[in-house]
Amino acid sequence: MKTQQNRKGLRLGFGLLTVLALGFSATWVLGGQAGQKNLKLATVHGLFTIDPGASYFAPEWSVFRGTYRTLFSYPAVSDPNQPVDLVPDLAQDMGTHNQDLTEWTFRIRSDVRYGPTFNGAMIAGVSGERVTAGDIKYAIERMFLPSVLALGFNYAFYYAVIEGAEAFFLGQANEITGITVLDDNTIQFRLTEPTAHFRNLLSLFATTPVPKAYAQTFDQGDISSYQLHIVTTGPYYFKEITRDLDGIFVHLRLDRNPNWLPATDPLRAAHVDSAEIILTGDFDETEAVRQVLAGTYHWALDAIHPEPRLIEEARERGLLRQVSAGVVEYIYFNLGKDPMGNALLREAINLAVNRYEYSRILGDGTIATSVLPPNLGGHLPAESFNPFFSQDGAGHFMSGDLDQAKQRLLASGEATDQELLVVGVEDEPGNLESVVASLQALGFTNVRGEVVDRGELYEMSFDPSVAVERFGAEISIGVGVRWAMDFPETVSFMLPLFLPDSPPNFSHADDPDLNAIFAAIGSESDPAVRNALWADANRIATERAYWVPLFWPLSSMVYSKAVANPVGDALAPPALDWTNVDLQQNSDTGGVVGPPPSAPAPSLLNGGGCSLQIRD
Repeated sequence: MKTQQNRKGLRLGFGLLTVLALGFSATWVLGGQAGQKNLKLATVHGLFTIDPGASYFAPEWSVFRGTYRTLFSYPAVSDPNQPVDLVPDLAQDMGTHNQDLTEWTFRIRSDVRYGPTFNGAMIAGVSGERVTAGDIKYAIERMFLPSVLALGFNYAFYYAVIEGAEAFFLGQANEITGITVLDDNTIQFRLTEPTAHFRNLLSLFATTPVPKAYAQTFDQGDISSYQLHIVTTGPYYFKEITRDLDGIFVHLRLDRNPNWLPATDPLRAAHVDSAEIILTGDFDETEAVRQVLAGTYHWALDAIHPEPRLIEEARERGLLRQVSAGVVEYIYFNLGKDPMGNALLREAINLAVNRYEYSRILGDGTIATSVLPPNLGGHLPAESFNPFFSQDGAGHFMSGDLDQAKQRLLASGEATDQELLVVGVEDEPGNLESVVASLQALGFTNVRGEVVDRGELYEMSFDPSVAVERFGAEISIGVGVRWAMDFPETVSFMLPLFLPDSPPNFSHADDPDLNAIFAAIGSESDPAVRNALWADANRIATERAYWVPLFWPLSSMVYSKAVANPVGDALAPPALDWTNVDLQQNSDTGGVVGPPPSAPAPSLLNGGGCSLQIRD
């Protein structure tokens, strides 16, 4: 999962995010009856989607906590330093599996019903109807449909392990044969290989039930339009949405789902009566957090790295939730482009890069000395494992060791006049400069440094032809890439990043020893054994220098003084779990400074109960 920050340019099928330059001199009094608890959330970048089958980013997942339910989920997190256990949500219990973990059977609750669509419209034959096992089957199948894939990045690759998924994706079958609906309340999965973490995959929002007879009409064509007609299963539904011309959701209003019953849902207390999510226009993360501390918003979904002075202010006021959210920032080497396939060269660069200097630019967090961040099984503390240790005369940890680096470079046999295209992110230009300086100090004479938006860097890394079109060459070294766990299990970190042919495997690593661990982990359900295997994978990936792990950042969520019970969301850290947060009874829940909804004048498209505003 990508973190909240700088997601522009990642949406396939739409243009780059157009930030609305709206003034903030007016007062917008949000809807809601007097005495109700109305949550007000800011977003700096907007939301790319509200379709659970195409969701990829933490802000969407944070919102989805209140709208969609899955077979399994996680309780609210009180202590971010303690592990969180997977628990049933739509499932009646933890289900059963065969001995080799290739067949899983689950029974679902019979008392969960679909809510309305936009504006509270009740869809005949859908709203008020029971969620069934067939709806879960269709949710997984639609992930592989071209119209859903066209919406942008998604997590279909996790479910390729289901028997028949590949044939369905290739159009060779009309269904995924490995998913069997035994009856309305029972679903069975047959897998092509042992998968001990399969329950975790059923906690991702891509598996939230979708009523096939209703949704398949909208899933036809080039791009699915189901998200403009969507129905929910959680305690809230989407009452109103506004999108800009690039398809970005810039304003959402969520109200209580009248078909949700508290007795069916022990995971969501649903204290607030409504939630409003508002694009902050020309605010950056720092200004958004300043507005939160001033009481304008309760918190900002994607403002997790504001200026340090605001973090300190929030800490002093007791309005800060700060977690090591299973995130790493790193440099990757493109092994498919010479000379980056040379392991000794990659080791030399690991020794040369000044991680200390890099960490000073990034702020709160810890210098990374291996691939896996804290709070994930297999993490190795620096004091027990650090194959590229360095320290300068001033005692600065991981500041680079040029003498050792040059020896390793000499042993690699690589010429230092080869062109290295090094691409970083424009919001962290100092980091690119630091890496380029380290490469030049190592002796490279033809280093070309370029900066792009972080989203563009991901796009170029997924598809090298984008970099070729832009720069005339593939990226040699990518600087400033971040990855966050998809769910609280190491498999959601290591597999996407190092499994051959996985899209986020930007290094194109194909390591037989890592592959053997990945094969073994699927058959192992003992947490201690799994963690030992992950530690081995961490050592291998670090020592073989597929990356330079740079930094394990602390992610920060600043919230207003009106927030009570600021518990966390396990799937979208450091976000607060807004379905379990409460608001102080004496807090201001009626007014918020923000863009007036009447300017500029929107056009209104109506269809199927959906009220869609498009701002230009």
